[in-house]
Amino acid sequence: MSGSDTTIFVVDDDDGVRGLAVTVLEKAGYCVRGFDSIPTALAALRGGPIPSLVILDGIFPGMDAHDFFDAIGANDDLPSVRILMVSDMLDLAK
Repeated sequence: MSGSDTTIFVVDDDDGVRGLAVTVLEKAGYCVRGFDSIPTALAALRGGPIPSLVILDGIFPGMDAHDFFDAIGANDDLPSVRILMVSDMLDLAK
């Protein structure tokens, strides 16, 4: 993937995490769109442009990453995309 001609979607309900990821990727030269929910990201996939990569938080209230995967697989109107699933959850008890 090269910079400015590559669109990356960052999907995370945490404003701080999403904002940081968007800022870092934009500074690296990528075209980045941030989304705070799975439904808004799915709607954007229907409207284009098709991203080269979706960076997806694994845990959302209501829907989770598996719902995103299921939606991509079950709907012919959604493009196939590369997905990097991440989580910012840290269990300090271990």
